[in-house]
Amino acid sequence: MSIGHFDRLGAAVRPAALLLLLSLVFSSCSNPRSDSRPGIRQMLVFNSSAAGNYLQEAGVIEFVWGADCQGRRCPGTNRAVPGVWHEYYIPWSRDGVGSSNSVEWFIEHHPDWILYTAPSCRGRSTFRSAECVSYTPKAATNEVTVPLDFTNPDVQDYIFREWIDPNMSSESPFKGISWDDQHSEKARGHWTRSGVWVEKYNSTDGPDPAWSTAQTRAFKDMRDRFKRSYPNGSWSFNAGYFPYEYVVDWPERIRLADHFMHEGGFTQRPMTEYDWFWLVETLVQEQSAHDIGLLLVNQLAYPLSSYQTDVDTRARADVQWALANYLLIKSDRTYFWVGGVANYGDGPSVLQQREFDPALAEINANAIGYPMDRGQGSAFHAWVSVYRRDFSNGLVIVNPSGTWRAVNLPATGTFRDVYGREMTGRELRLPPRSGVVLIGR
Repeated sequence: MSIGHFDRLGAAVRPAALLLLLSLVFSSCSNPRSDSRPGIRQMLVFNSSAAGNYLQEAGVIEFVWGADCQGRRCPGTNRAVPGVWHEYYIPWSRDGVGSSNSVEWFIEHHPDWILYTAPSCRGRSTFRSAECVSYTPKAATNEVTVPLDFTNPDVQDYIFREWIDPNMSSESPFKGISWDDQHSEKARGHWTRSGVWVEKYNSTDGPDPAWSTAQTRAFKDMRDRFKRSYPNGSWSFNAGYFPYEYVVDWPERIRLADHFMHEGGFTQRPMTEYDWFWLVETLVQEQSAHDIGLLLVNQLAYPLSSYQTDVDTRARADVQWALANYLLIKSDRTYFWVGGVANYGDGPSVLQQREFDPALAEINANAIGYPMDRGQGSAFHAWVSVYRRDFSNGLVIVNPSGTWRAVNLPATGTFRDVYGREMTGRELRLPPRSGVVLIGR
């Protein structure tokens, strides 16, 4: 999956000031929902590989973003699994995956539906030219699905007729839609059927605000139509890679969705403490204030294999960091995934690690219980020089700084880490950018 417009937060703040500010911010957060399930709520990003067989999901996975059978006619490889929520994948701003309609078909029948991005394609000689139908002028036209103008009501009808309605039928295993690839920030315009060029946007140096506004309006119109037909269906979208890259107008679109995906998670690249603070604040507040589910996808620079953390110290540190941050921000519908991009499509037989495998739920992170701030949003707080959130059977500690930090564990409690090591009454030293999950005994 890829994202569009990017921004970068580069400011720096002093750690002490950051700790104070964060404690003030989160002491004021409120959430009318309760965290309805303890422990780690696992999800999958696709389940299309041979290692992602849907039969593995029962009792382990709760949510699948972009479940298998991403074609116009579901071949029956994906089936409804009790207790697992499957969403169907559709790319925003282009035709669906597996479409039987070629570039030439759209040029012949619906040239006014195609959204052009290349400024060189405005000349009359380029009308009905397949060479211009691409995200970039040099892209091979048959290597991408056709970019479509989703602000066009006829295009919206086509998307519902071809992709949404067939996959939300009572016979379908899907319970919602996963929107991805909100591209075309360089959109310029389209042709009419008679060959008149319509310049809609001036997206030379970045997204035209008119384009952003139009996409959000189209997203809302289609969401409203979807909810009228499928009131119990879910409408989710990939918001990008916070805090470095993200979809334009993401706050507005998040608030129109039932779930939003943060595809970079806490592992996609190193973050400054300021970046971490901004990300945590954003994810907690969006969930708390707008009753929205979060799909936290922690991308690693390498693929994971089953129980890799048993033998790989880098993977062990990365998984603990991802888990600790997940528990720090977890709300009612916060789902967890960790792995490399190559793991997209894999199932739990590949992705399970000792730290969160339900088979070891009595001793790993799943045993931490409910957050003590249940029903109030995440009220985690500064603790000495790190951050902490208390649970009914443990606590989670995160050090997002670039230096080692040390804390003394509470003398009144008895704790162990997710590997069974006794942690009571001792100084705990946390490396830079690290986290630990402690379970009560």
